[in-house]
Amino acid sequence: MLGGIFASPTPDQIATAATLADTGAGALSLAMNYTGEVINFRLVAENAAESRSQHRHGPDRR
Repeated sequence: MLGGIFASPTPDQIATAATLADTGAGALSLAMNYTGEVINFRLVAENAAESRSQHRHGPDRR
């Protein structure tokens, strides 16, 4: 995804990419341990779960 240097993708960008990548089996999203990415990917995963999408995030690494 394109963005400014050191800018995390927005939730809309993440959701669009996940939707385009999903060919019927779901989509796996991976985020590094950067606060903006973790927050935005988690937000998308929570919204997707609420709408019964197959997009999920992995466990926290804490």
